[in-house]
Amino acid sequence: MAVSMAEVYANTSKLVGVVHSRQLGRIERRDLERFSAATGAEVANSGAAGPEPVVAHPLYLTAVLGWGGGPANEELRPDGTEVLDIDAIPLSGLRLMGGGQDLELHADVTEGMTVRSEFSLEGVEVKEGRSGSLLLLHVLRQYWDDAGTLLVTCRETLMAR
Repeated sequence: MAVSMAEVYANTSKLVGVVHSRQLGRIERRDLERFSAATGAEVANSGAAGPEPVVAHPLYLTAVLGWGGGPANEELRPDGTEVLDIDAIPLSGLRLMGGGQDLELHADVTEGMTVRSEFSLEGVEVKEGRSGSLLLLHVLRQYWDDAGTLLVTCRETLMAR
């Protein structure tokens, strides 16, 4: 059954401004070192044996998609992927693609911090092109430590077709 872009637009527009908050957990040295090894990004103070905490690469928070050990099989989507915060937006039947990010780095992310994220839809628009309708989703993600310090603001555009 074909998905009506007008119906998807109407349903997603109702969600503009609704904030979803999620506790991500404690930032561990091991995870920062694994990110470094996987990306080739240097981790500040990773060899330090003293009291200085390891500082995460600036892209760490926005690059990590899964924060736990992984869901049980019955909690996966039919395609085998994990349910993410974007799944709060009704996009069933559409393919989702990234359309770019704009990051503001406010404070260092260091090992030992406990981090939460807030996700909201800032706007939705439909564009018409040669190959049909394209839904543009303007998303705001913010990352905070447990003391209430804003760490990273990420504005991104997602495209659904």
